[in-house]
Amino acid sequence: MKKIFPLSAAALATAIVLAGCGADESGQMPSMDHSTMGTEQSTGASNSASTEGGSTDVSAEHNKADVMFAKMMSVHHNQAVTMSNIILDKENIDPQVTKLARQIKEAQGPEIQTMHSWLKAWGEPVPVGDHRMGGMDSMKGMSTGEMEGMMSGEQMQQLKTADGEKTATLFLSHMIEHHKGAVTMAQQEVKNGTSPEAIALAKQMLKAQKAEIETMNELLGTL
Repeated sequence: MKKIFPLSAAALATAIVLAGCGADESGQMPSMDHSTMGTEQSTGASNSASTEGGSTDVSAEHNKADVMFAKMMSVHHNQAVTMSNIILDKENIDPQVTKLARQIKEAQGPEIQTMHSWLKAWGEPVPVGDHRMGGMDSMKGMSTGEMEGMMSGEQMQQLKTADGEKTATLFLSHMIEHHKGAVTMAQQEVKNGTSPEAIALAKQMLKAQKAEIETMNELLGTL
């Protein structure tokens, strides 16, 4: 257990002055040197990175497994959101399938932003590029093959051009495999990660995606 020692009045005053000098006009602290982060485990206070939805705090403690999880899962999620959008843009789709697609989009969209904010706080590049093919532009050493359940560009095109019941069947069958891949990735994070926030999110994903797999299997049986 860590021991906490009280600061003297002089030390406390110095800390306050330094904190005031370090912040810019927006109230944000200047970026830290993360040149030694992302390769071995790092520990420290929490960092904050801005996202479209605001800022997300994350502790500095993390390792390679956490970085890999945030990069790969955000790309994986990105494709799931795209798949969901394809369904939401179509007409004459089973309402239960549409509801599920909306649920996936609303859950995974914010999670992508959260993971991107962690990567920024850790001084790591955020994945960019064609998410349908894995968004690999800034993911050196990784391939779509390492992300189980990812759909190929050809499969995505088939989903786009399908109609009616065939669209729902394709979406559900592919999304089941997609979710299974996410479950595997989340399990690896729980096992190997050190970031408390990343591990907590992985556990949340495990619960949500396993439940959605059951729902999708049930829906497939009714089509």
